Amino acid sequence: MERFTASRHTAGNRIFPARLQIDETGVTLKQPSLFSRKETTVPYSRIASVNIECPAVGFSTLHIQTTGYREF
Repeated sequence: MERFTASRHTAGNRIFPARLQIDETGVTLKQPSLFSRKETTVPYSRIASVNIECPAVGFSTLHIQTTGYREF
């Protein structure tokens, strides 16, 4: 299992950074907040494409497009 945490310097992540978890079943995005947490899991069979934007200066952006699920 791999876990990645968003930088606290990016928008929306100052206090509660988002976490991306990759394991045997699929990819899970966890977005915590003060009183709740939003969690989205996409199985590998539903992932259509993955795009990574890597600017020369700044933070990278990961786009996961799915079949039958919404993008996150």
